[in-house]
Amino acid sequence: MNNNTFYRIEENHEYNSREVYFNGKPSEEVRNALKALKMRWHGVKRCWYGYAAEIDILRAISNNTAADDFGGTVTDGYMGAVAWYGNHSKQYLYGAELSKAIREAIKSAGIKGVSVSCKTYSGGQSLTITVKTNPSDFVSESEYINNYTVEFSDYWVNTSANTSFSTRDYYEKFTSDDREIARQAAAKYEYKILTQQERSINHYYLEKYTIATKEFSEKLHLINRIVKSFNYDDSNGQVDYFDTNFYYTIYTKPAIIKSKESAA
Repeated sequence: MNNNTFYRIEENHEYNSREVYFNGKPSEEVRNALKALKMRWHGVKRCWYGYAAEIDILRAISNNTAADDFGGTVTDGYMGAVAWYGNHSKQYLYGAELSKAIREAIKSAGIKGVSVSCKTYSGGQSLTITVKTNPSDFVSESEYINNYTVEFSDYWVNTSANTSFSTRDYYEKFTSDDREIARQAAAKYEYKILTQQERSINHYYLEKYTIATKEFSEKLHLINRIVKSFNYDDSNGQVDYFDTNFYYTIYTKPAIIKSKESAA
C-alpha cells in the first residue's frame, strides 16, 4: 500500500460484522492477510467485509503496510458518536514534537512549501498548517467564474471589499440578468482574494475548494490525510464531550501576497 492509500474500518450493526474501505487498491500482501481472516470482497459496496475482530484486522493491515502509511480507523465512539484513530495517533505527540513529526511526514511524502506550527494551551493543542501556493496551483480566472455558483447557505456574498448581496435577494428578487451579473462579480472578487491573500480553507470539505487545479487539490488532500493520521478524535458534540489529540487549520499562502486594497 503506498503513501496515498488509506483505509477506514466501519461496524455493520445489522450483520454484526466489519467493513474495511480503502481509497485505493491495497497491496497483494494486505489482500492476502484479509483473506486469511476470512474477509471477502463486496463488489457493490467496494469494501472488504467479514467477522474478524477489529484488532486482528488492524494487525493484518499494519503488518503488511509500510510504516509511513497515512490512514486511520473509523469506529464506534463515545455514546454512539463516530470516532477516528489515525495510524500514528497512538504516539500521543504534543507541542513541538507533534509539529516536527508532521513536518517530517509531509517532507517524506515529497511535498515542499508547507510549514507546521503548534500552539498548546490548557487542556489541548492546535495546529496551523500553511501551504505556500503559486499561480500554477489555481485554475484560470475564466474557468473559476464559469464554474462558480452562489450557495444559498452563504447568506451574504461579497462582490468587493465594501459591497455584498444576500442570497435570499439573489434567488427571490433578482432577475435572471441581475443574477448573472452578481454571480460573475462575486466570482471575480473571490478569485482575487483566494489567489492573492492568505486564506484558511475548510479541510472537512476540500472538494469545495474548486479554485485548485487537480494536482494542487491532490496535494491538499494528501497533506490533510497526513495530518489526520497523527490525530484521534473521540468527541461527541451532542453531549459536550471532547476528546481529541488536536484541532487544526489549513491555510494557503501565495508566494507573493498582495494588499487587501489591490485585491478589492
